[in-house]
Amino acid sequence: MGGSGGGAQTAVSFDALDNLTAMTITGWYKSDGAFAGLARLVDRAAPTVGAGEWSLYFDPTPGRLQLNLGGTTFFNTTGDYWQTNKWIFFAVRFVGSSSVNFFIGDTNTTASLLSSTGGPVPANLGDGTRKLTVGNRENLGRAFKGCIDDVRIYDEAISDTNIEAIRVEGIPEPGTIGLLSLSSVLLIARRHRWRER
Repeated sequence: MGGSGGGAQTAVSFDALDNLTAMTITGWYKSDGAFAGLARLVDRAAPTVGAGEWSLYFDPTPGRLQLNLGGTTFFNTTGDYWQTNKWIFFAVRFVGSSSVNFFIGDTNTTASLLSSTGGPVPANLGDGTRKLTVGNRENLGRAFKGCIDDVRIYDEAISDTNIEAIRVEGIPEPGTIGLLSLSSVLLIARRHRWRER
């Protein structure tokens, strides 16, 4: 996926993400232009996020990333996610009924836990019927313009230490073009893949 925007999505609803009580999304992106509020990074929702749906995207306020869980929004109150022509590492951790945490790093900087805010945290992600889309939303109306690499979704709350290990393991090569394919870039969680280090 390159500069004009686009996306990659599953052909059908992705049932492995139904009713999760914990989830961690990690990945890298590099924007190639002006700020684009509402551009999607990872999405499993209709244009208006409904029950059992979720979407991770850039908040209309520059510098903020937002996770919408079934219509309830959460976003970082510290850190600046919108930086152009620079690889940025992101991670968002959902713990049902407890918390939503945001992390940011880059090719040289450790992934930092950011202060965040939002509404009441739902107990689980619900039973959604939408396709999973990376770099856009299902109807392809909110493209991220730039490059996305090494997006991973885990069905557990990854520890701070292991989020940093994921960042180090996935640092993009200097010449990375940002090719995106679900078969090689998107990893769906396998329980207990990460052990405490």
